[in-house]
Amino acid sequence: TLDRSSAASDVYKRQEDDVVQRCRQEGVGVTPLSAYWGSSDAGVAGIVLGFGSHDDATLASALKIIAGVVTTHGRLSS
Repeated sequence: TLDRSSAASDVYKRQEDDVVQRCRQEGVGVTPLSAYWGSSDAGVAGIVLGFGSHDDATLASALKIIAGVVTTHGRLSS
């Protein structure tokens, strides 16, 4: 089970914010999943992608950037 304590929620939020910021620095706009929750203690972190109006090449490029950011973040967080 997930620890949904306030401290754990703070960690998830910081990790989410860091990934969102790094994606944006790389030119890929993503939205934090927490923006869609009714409260800040959901205990999960994530990003929301919105690429409905872009071609496949743009999507593939953006996904490579996102994968690099998430992979790098995982190594820095461990």
